[in-house]
Amino acid sequence: MAHLVRLDSARLGEVLALSGAAFIEGQASVSAASGGWKVARTNPQARVAVNGHAPDGAPLRAGDLLAVGDSTFVYLEGAGERGLLEALAAAVARASEQAGLLERVTTDSSTRVLNRQMITLRLEEEVRKGGALSVVRVEPDHLGDKRDIYGPAVADRVFAELAALVKEHLGGAGFVARHGPEEFLGVLPGVPGDRALDLAKDIRLAAEGRDFNSSDEPIRCTVSVGVTALQPGETVEPLLKRAETALDAARRAGGNRAEWR
Repeated sequence: MAHLVRLDSARLGEVLALSGAAFIEGQASVSAASGGWKVARTNPQARVAVNGHAPDGAPLRAGDLLAVGDSTFVYLEGAGERGLLEALAAAVARASEQAGLLERVTTDSSTRVLNRQMITLRLEEEVRKGGALSVVRVEPDHLGDKRDIYGPAVADRVFAELAALVKEHLGGAGFVARHGPEEFLGVLPGVPGDRALDLAKDIRLAAEGRDFNSSDEPIRCTVSVGVTALQPGETVEPLLKRAETALDAARRAGGNRAEWR
C-alpha cells in the first residue's frame, strides 16, 4: 500500500492512501502506472517538484519528497503500521535536512527574511497571475549616519531588528525580503492598494516609537515607505519603479513618511 503523508506544520501527519489516482491541491496528480506511482502537473503554472526537481515521469520511490504549491508530502510504501512509521521517521529527517538547505538558499542570513532572488521570483509569479497585488518598499532613514556614529555592528543589528518589525506587519499579508543593502520589499498578493497603504503607515508608526538595539544603547530609527499596486496588464519593472518613486518621495519629504503612487 502506498501513501502520501503531509509534512506541513499545520496539517502534519495527514495521510492520503493512494488508490487509482489522487489529485493534490488541484495542481498535480499521482496515478498508478507501469513501474509504480507517477506525478504529473494538472496546472501548467503549478509549482510541482519531486526532491527539488521537476517531475520527469519516473516512478516515486519510498522517501521521495513531493512539493505541490506551498505543500510538501512524503511518499511512503509501508508494510504495516511499523513499516510506515519507520519510513516516515527517515523521511522527516531527510525533509529537515532539505529544509535547512532550502532556508540557506532562500533567506538573507543577516535579517532572516527572504533574499532578493526569491522575492523576485515570487513577485514575477504573482504578477503573472494578475489580480490584486500591492508592493511596499521600506528603507530606514539615515542608517548610514548611525553606522558612522555607532559602528557597523550596531547598524547591522538595528537593520535586522527593523526586518523583524517589517515582517511582523507585512508577513501575515504576503512576503518580505531584503531587496537592497538598506531596503526591504513587501509583496502582498490579494491586498488592495488602500489596505497596503494602511499597513505601510502602521510600519512607520511602529518604527517611530521603537527603541532599536535594545540589548545596548537604545537607538531611534524611522523609516520611509513607498507603496503602489499592480495595474491591469502591468509587468514587474514598472510596478517596482512606481514603488521606488513613492519611496523617493517619502525620502525627499524628510523621511518618516509613507507615500503612495
